[in-house]
Amino acid sequence: MSVPYDTPPLPSVIMRGLYLGVIGIVAGSTLIGFRIDGSIESIGHPALILLLAAILVVGLHLAPPPSS
Repeated sequence: MSVPYDTPPLPSVIMRGLYLGVIGIVAGSTLIGFRIDGSIESIGHPALILLLAAILVVGLHLAPPPSS
């Protein structure tokens, strides 16, 4: 996928932070959902959160740079 402008790669520190944040959100929401529902079906909710987080990361990476 190409973009009409130069997009600098995200530094590895930022990417690692994003990954750890997504993992933390998914793990936390899984534990909360399991405690509330008491069933394994609550795992579907973190999958939705993970999907939304992935869309957010891709959107931030592909967004045009702010005009100065």
